[in-house]
Amino acid sequence: MEIYNLKHLNQDKRFIVAIVVGFIGSFVFGIISGYLRRIISIGSIDFPVIYWAAAYATAYAIQRFGRGVQPRFAYVGAVCGLLTVLVSDATLYFGIAGAFSLSSYHIVVVMLLRADMFAFLGLLYRAVCVYIGYSYSRII
Repeated sequence: MEIYNLKHLNQDKRFIVAIVVGFIGSFVFGIISGYLRRIISIGSIDFPVIYWAAAYATAYAIQRFGRGVQPRFAYVGAVCGLLTVLVSDATLYFGIAGAFSLSSYHIVVVMLLRADMFAFLGLLYRAVCVYIGYSYSRII
């Protein structure tokens, strides 16, 4: 019965739980934020607050279920924050089915790396998501 009781797991098992919860949360919150951005978007205006809320929700899930204090929990949060952003962009551009297609992620990365000022601002917004995932996913 101790397997289902999260308070009796050791730190290694909680780390595995944090990884699983983080990746599931990344996909769920990424799809929700991408769909919300698709509904709310006005022309080409982007709302980075939706990114930040999805990254915070993912980091909070990692913090809540992982309950870790080591830096490896923060690294998982940063990777899951990046994954949340990629899933959100794939859902925005290609719909919910785009979140499950690998070719859509390739196109999203190419679109992010184009060389203009708005792409740079978009990268800054996304970098804040990675920072949010890093700083809020462990107990300090």
